[in-house]
Amino acid sequence: MKKSLKTIACALMFVSACLAQGPDEALKNNPVLKPPKGAQVAIIVFEDLECPDCARAAPLLEEAAKNYNIPVVRHDYPLAMHPWAHDAAILARYSWDTAASDTLAAIEGIVRA
Repeated sequence: MKKSLKTIACALMFVSACLAQGPDEALKNNPVLKPPKGAQVAIIVFEDLECPDCARAAPLLEEAAKNYNIPVVRHDYPLAMHPWAHDAAILARYSWDTAASDTLAAIEGIVRA
């Protein structure tokens, strides 16, 4: 429960920092929150590959993206409480850039196990 609360607190700090500029400017000018070109909406995911809550949410997000044809934009968000999260994020990003998507799915499955 405490880990979930920490994750929510981090997300709220991010949102509050964005809203400090003013809600319209923060959302319009922040490239992290924009969908890819050609899409009106996207599922924006900030995840830690070592986080059990993120691991439980991943299949649901993928299923929603497939069912509703919505692109998923992933951002690495390694949490300090997970000792291998930063290394897992680097490995996943490298794999994403150099390997096929089935290889990346296999690596993510190993990391999240």
